[in-house]
Amino acid sequence: MRPNPYRRHIRFQDVFTRKLFFVNLLIYLRVLFKAIWLFFPSILFLVFGLFAFWHLAQGKDVMQRTLEQPRIFYTFIIATVVWVYITWYTSRIIGKVKFAGLSRTPGKEERFWGRFLIQMPRFLSFTCLTIIILGFLKLWYDVRNEDDWIYFTLLFFSTFYYFNIYRFWSREADRADKIKDEKEKRRFLNTYCLVVCGVLLAALLIIVFFQSFHFLVLLLIGFQAGLSMLLVFRRKYIYIKFPGTDPDQFLNSDFFERVKKFAFDKEDRAYSWGFIAVLGVGLFFYITAIFSVNFSVYIGSLSFTLFAFGILLILGNSVALASVFYRINLHIMVVMLAFIMGLIFEPHYTHTEDKKSAAGFDNRQTLNEYFSHFINKWQPELEDSSNKKIHPLIFVLADGGASRSGYWVASVMGKINEETGGKFNEHLFCMSGASGGSVGNAAYFNLLRAKQNSDTIKHDVIAVQEYLKSDFLTYTLARMLGPDVFRHIFPFPFVDNRSAALAKALEKGAPEKSLLYDSMATNFSEIITQKGQPYKLPILCINTTRMQDGLPAVVTNIDISDPRFNQRLDLLDLLKKDSADKTKEKDIKLSTAVVLGASFPYVSPAGRIDSAGTKRANYFVDGGYFDNSGSGVVNEMVNILLKDELYLKYKHKLKFFVLHITNTENKGLELKKVNPLINDLVAPIKTLMGSYGTQTAVNDNRLMNLLNFHFPGDTLYRKINLYDAAPVYNYAMNWVISKKMADNMNISLRDNTDLKKFITDLSAYFK
Repeated sequence: MRPNPYRRHIRFQDVFTRKLFFVNLLIYLRVLFKAIWLFFPSILFLVFGLFAFWHLAQGKDVMQRTLEQPRIFYTFIIATVVWVYITWYTSRIIGKVKFAGLSRTPGKEERFWGRFLIQMPRFLSFTCLTIIILGFLKLWYDVRNEDDWIYFTLLFFSTFYYFNIYRFWSREADRADKIKDEKEKRRFLNTYCLVVCGVLLAALLIIVFFQSFHFLVLLLIGFQAGLSMLLVFRRKYIYIKFPGTDPDQFLNSDFFERVKKFAFDKEDRAYSWGFIAVLGVGLFFYITAIFSVNFSVYIGSLSFTLFAFGILLILGNSVALASVFYRINLHIMVVMLAFIMGLIFEPHYTHTEDKKSAAGFDNRQTLNEYFSHFINKWQPELEDSSNKKIHPLIFVLADGGASRSGYWVASVMGKINEETGGKFNEHLFCMSGASGGSVGNAAYFNLLRAKQNSDTIKHDVIAVQEYLKSDFLTYTLARMLGPDVFRHIFPFPFVDNRSAALAKALEKGAPEKSLLYDSMATNFSEIITQKGQPYKLPILCINTTRMQDGLPAVVTNIDISDPRFNQRLDLLDLLKKDSADKTKEKDIKLSTAVVLGASFPYVSPAGRIDSAGTKRANYFVDGGYFDNSGSGVVNEMVNILLKDELYLKYKHKLKFFVLHITNTENKGLELKKVNPLINDLVAPIKTLMGSYGTQTAVNDNRLMNLLNFHFPGDTLYRKINLYDAAPVYNYAMNWVISKKMADNMNISLRDNTDLKKFITDLSAYFK
């Protein structure tokens, strides 16, 4: 048996000795940075995992949802195994190819390098589990990210934990050296592995049965120990079975031949077939989730993310391996190719279709006509001078915030309507919002449409919550971490991008038994007003922003061509054809319109719509960039209505209420010192980021002051904030919400003082 010169561990005194201390340290650091560069793709996905599962509230809520859903929990275990195995195997192949070129009589630096090539793949796969374990611990014990330093300290010391476990298993594996018979040696190692695997399998079955958080953490820690044991015993087994294998026998082969031979040589053949099996499982989950909304909802966001990490890591490590072999930075070439392809192909067109409805976008009612139809139902009471009853006109503003906002907004409106015996809906004049607020508004709008066709719907809150607690994220992630990764090089014109995926998830992501299932698939032309025709639904304003110039745009069911709307862009006007255009007029779905107003980077890219006839490219992003509450267009509506002749005639019997439904904490920005380097380099970016919220606050205050001026003494602008009565909880801004988060929001819905007061005050007008 030939001794392996790289098998001896790097000891502390090998680096930190008094003699040549700085020389040894510099050699060690140089080798460390070489290893980081070589295994950069694997390290990058570890960083992604750390950021997503430790710092993002969205990632934490997805982890919480994983603990709540048995089917998601099962797939999470499978996904974890896929990510860990692929991390180890692909990194090992890279290390093995590099290792083959090392000298059999190495110097100090080369010996350091050889040890890194052997240990880094093992340590990286070990760290995958460390990050997941600490992520779950943070979810449980550090809800508000106040103790990050503790978890980074634990992550740092996990290095020492790994090497201690490694040494322990190495000593256990070396016990086989005392056995003379080779078969007995292998039997000893196999028995040891089978016992440990059996214990871990039994533990897994217990965890699956009890679904306990603490048991899960213990299981993952056990997985770490078991993983280390398998890797050590695997090497010992190979060293016993194939003592004469020389890794540099393939050095003269070309790239693919060398990789193939290293992957399927005698010592790695079994692990390569294992990799193929794991890859097959991962690809099945990965590809199926990309093309199936129902399957993506079934496996959940955390599981899909880990599957995607594994599959994409294969691509990243393949490029890294080819870069090392050919001594050229292929990553830069890939970026350059993506830029060139972007000049040829447009991957982010907004999905439109030929309009089938006879309703015309240019035939929508103006605000004044809509107002006339709206108050016509109260005409006898308005004309009766002896009747002093006041009729509220309610404008709803809905702040952005993804599903958090949508769930809260629709629940609040449903609660008010139930508590007022259906009167709220009769007086609901307009709903305006951005991002998730528009999702909540659109869901409630669809509820009102459903109630027009059925008088059996009694529980508004249950109806909207059953829809809005659905998983709209995983299918979107599947396109984001699937085709959209490759789309800049391979256009995939037959596969929609992640914005279209979010729109489809809004349509099909809810359970089929849900009242609002597929309601978002309605074409917008089917819900617009038409001149001279009765319309019993409120005005719906979905606010978005044109990316190129920051111009506010609105997708709405009324005509806003009135110049008093301050030249806001009516997005539906872009779909109208001119008289010379022989093509059919285009239409968009309600889901597509909502996504245009919720295209926040990086989850959804800016959606492109070309102006009909001119083919001018318009890109639209989240409405929150300009106005996160939708108060700007409502302010203009109120200004117009205050001068309307019909309103002036009946103004003593009409009142405008603005119900602003918010979902952000009431805390001011702490003004701190800015690092001078940051000041010099990114001051414009920080200023633009700061103006994001300030612009909305200015619009809100402008509307509030308008109401206070025209209705002095009345409190007509009401805010209902999720955080005012909610338990201490970090509400994630995400396209999926956990049961725990929904339960906490329902507590706020029950206990919110401002909501109770608004219901009481509003009910007084309906007596």
